[in-house]
Amino acid sequence: MDTPVNEAVLQAFMGTLPPTPHIRVAEFTPGRRELDTGRLEGMETIYAKVTGRRPSIALDQTQPDPAAFGDGELNGIWCGRKEPFSAPEEALAVLNGYCRALVPHGALHLDMDRPRWEDGDTADEFLGLLATTGFHPERVECEPARIRVLAIRKWRCCADGPRRLYDTHAV
Repeated sequence: MDTPVNEAVLQAFMGTLPPTPHIRVAEFTPGRRELDTGRLEGMETIYAKVTGRRPSIALDQTQPDPAAFGDGELNGIWCGRKEPFSAPEEALAVLNGYCRALVPHGALHLDMDRPRWEDGDTADEFLGLLATTGFHPERVECEPARIRVLAIRKWRCCADGPRRLYDTHAV
């Protein structure tokens, strides 16, 4: 791993994943790896909080993009992009692919260079694209040069935002 990942950021991501006994996370960080299975397994998940048991965690770092995965195959996507999206159309296509590959309430962590599009504030436009593709931002950090987002794939129960009503009956 070339770039150390902040523990709080990784814990927020893992603590957001849907509560299932088998978790599958894909990492899309071209040119560098930021995650490893041992570190993911050490993080607290909703499933562990509710059941007292650790889920099995599979980390997939070999697929080049979300199109390689079927619909709803992933619980989480970790994406660190060195290059920003070149245009809103590219961002929309990639975000649609992420949304398609995630299970309902799946988590997306995206850390990228801030795009420089022709329209005004790219951060606002990017957050609009997130909403358009079916994501609800949980945490957003916009810096002059970077955008970091933790977002949840909304589902039909999430018209006003995802609900956190997980208990032993739901799991």
